[in-house]
Amino acid sequence: MTILDKIKESYKHMYWADGKIWQTVLTLPQVQDHERMKKLLHHLHITQRAFYQIWSGLPMELPRRKEFNNVNELAELAFKNVELLQSFISGLKEKDLEKIIKIPWSEHSEKHLGIKAADTNLVETMFQVLEHSTYHRGQVNSLIRSLDADPPLVDYIVWIWKGKPPANWPESVYK
Repeated sequence: MTILDKIKESYKHMYWADGKIWQTVLTLPQVQDHERMKKLLHHLHITQRAFYQIWSGLPMELPRRKEFNNVNELAELAFKNVELLQSFISGLKEKDLEKIIKIPWSEHSEKHLGIKAADTNLVETMFQVLEHSTYHRGQVNSLIRSLDADPPLVDYIVWIWKGKPPANWPESVYK
């Protein structure tokens, strides 16, 4: 298995796990007024979109949270990310993974961290998106539990044990 194969597989897990989260979130009426949940979901999926735009050489045009009228619109954004990322990743070649990626907010981060940001390549930033998404899905699951609901089990190993099923997103996001 090449590193590109592993990336493709890992992104399939991310799509599946994000879909499981949204299947649960959209069944909870209280999330429509839950500001922390909406902020977290927006951050998770806007970060995915931001990296897609960086990788694709597109201008950084990201919708702000206040542009979404409800959680369903955030779910539509999240599903659109899946479509965009699948398209981008399907066109990758192994040699593309070493391309240096300039992250627009690295100067801000350098000031905050007090260090010079090292060069990062495509594969490193792709793993950053996976790790970042996993981290925030865990936070979303904690919030789901705080709403007295059962969070979905989205562990990578569970996905493997289930035979690596494809993502299954709520029908309401297919627009």
